[in-house]
Amino acid sequence: MTTVRSARIPPQHCIRVPPGFDFALTVESHGWFDLPPFRYDRAKRLLEFAFVSGTTATAVGVRNTGEALEVVARPARSTSSALRVASSILRLDEDFSGLHAKLAGDDALRWASERKAGRLLRCATAFEDAVKFLCTTNCSWALTRKIVDALVRELGAPASLGLRAFPTPEAIAARSVGYLRERIRCGYRAPFLREFAANVAAGKVDPESWRTWTGDASSLRAAILDLKGFGPYSAENLLKLCGHYEYLGIDSWCRATFSRQKHLRLVPPDSRLRRHYARFGKWKGLAMWLDLTRHWHEPGAAPAWSGKGS
Repeated sequence: MTTVRSARIPPQHCIRVPPGFDFALTVESHGWFDLPPFRYDRAKRLLEFAFVSGTTATAVGVRNTGEALEVVARPARSTSSALRVASSILRLDEDFSGLHAKLAGDDALRWASERKAGRLLRCATAFEDAVKFLCTTNCSWALTRKIVDALVRELGAPASLGLRAFPTPEAIAARSVGYLRERIRCGYRAPFLREFAANVAAGKVDPESWRTWTGDASSLRAAILDLKGFGPYSAENLLKLCGHYEYLGIDSWCRATFSRQKHLRLVPPDSRLRRHYARFGKWKGLAMWLDLTRHWHEPGAAPAWSGKGS
């Protein structure tokens, strides 16, 4: 990550972006931008969010200026942490050249190679990503948003700009299952959410280590599946946000969208999707996602979130 100081706004730093980096394409890569603590203004090319660093809740604004991203942190003393987190959530240090080479010869996915797509927005922490996937399981996007809104509103630390950070593991673990079920309205997920948060707070589970995992992806998938409440859908999509794309992470939205795109009469079994994307090798999970969401990124498309899906 390379940073340069902006002469216009003293506390503001800039991150140089990789060649071909597309800010909107990355932010709108999936539905996280629609969930707090993210706040996104597409017209202003501005992404805001909050995160906890030590005992401080920091508000961050990331603005796309073309060749660089301007990052403003409040309080300003958290600028260094904000630069690191902004680079991480936008996946600026990942190399997708192998993916783009694979997609270049595919008629349906050539657009993704040409636009250097493939960076999936992720949260400030892997814990936050995991909780959000737990909150997308077996429910509509509208319900997911209500649950995450309640978590951030009720348990997140306040920050500047009217933002709140996502709650820490300790903040969630300190609440009862009854509170999570009744106040947060997370239903059957309540005991799983509390147990996961308590294990992370106690150091028994370390989600942040998933992002630096260098072993076999199947072993990491198995470790996540061992956690109560996490099935193949959530585990495989968490792998994508940790840089492992060998698994598809299929849900009902993926099946229905594949069926519609391929003009199938019936919703296909998962084996059909696995066969279709097998040719992309270790990139197949990301290739599937880019294929199913390509209509989100067509010229003139509205802000790309359908209100349903993963």
